[in-house]
Amino acid sequence: GSKSTYGVAIESQLQPSAGRQISDADLEATRTIITKRLTAAGMDDSSINPLLPDKFTVTVMGTTDIAAVSAVVGQAGKLEFVPLPPETYGMAGNVGGVTPLPSIGDPIDPSLPVLLDGSRLDPDGVAAQLGATGSWEVAFLFDSQGAAVLATWSAGHVNQYFAIVLDGKVLSVPYLQSAIQDGAGLIAGAWNESEAQHLAGILKSGAVPVPFVMVSAQILGQGSTNPIAPSATTPPSIPTNGRTLGNANAPHTID
Repeated sequence: GSKSTYGVAIESQLQPSAGRQISDADLEATRTIITKRLTAAGMDDSSINPLLPDKFTVTVMGTTDIAAVSAVVGQAGKLEFVPLPPETYGMAGNVGGVTPLPSIGDPIDPSLPVLLDGSRLDPDGVAAQLGATGSWEVAFLFDSQGAAVLATWSAGHVNQYFAIVLDGKVLSVPYLQSAIQDGAGLIAGAWNESEAQHLAGILKSGAVPVPFVMVSAQILGQGSTNPIAPSATTPPSIPTNGRTLGNANAPHTID
């Protein structure tokens, strides 16, 4: 029922942990979560199709912006709250720290224990909003069980740092100014409105059950209102025939 004649198609492959078998339920859960993400991003003219045994394709019509579609689709969406030990990272102001605090975008130390993950978020309590300083931020709220865990932990760790981590990379490194009793908090970052809305959509939809990687992306159809200009021109001395560039008898390495 699509009205557009052009779009973006992305193919991804699930990457299960060693020994885990991919089930139909994994594929269906992945389809549901990505559908929620696309809807939140306003990409309603879309479809998701499994390619057994371990791949799926996402097609979004009416756009040629591969980067925008990839940003919505191409994340596992695993959110984690990781306490940073004061004997290593110090207290507020980095007092007593022997290791620098992780920066935004740094990978988190995988040996650090996770206090809470995104499975305990209340989707209705996640929203992008304009903060008091004029910067965009994402508000979050844990469910009752997550809020209880956070309240107990935070009461004994005031002035200590913790990292908010998405898919293994640091989003924010705040410290506790006081105990958090209501399970609510904010993730602040150098985001514009679109980026904050994108992060909120990822958190609302939850993490996919099995991580995946993108294996290909392409623009479909003709008639784009925003065509992508070529980044280079093929020299006329190189023979070209359809998708073949150079010697047609050369060893096949990339299709």
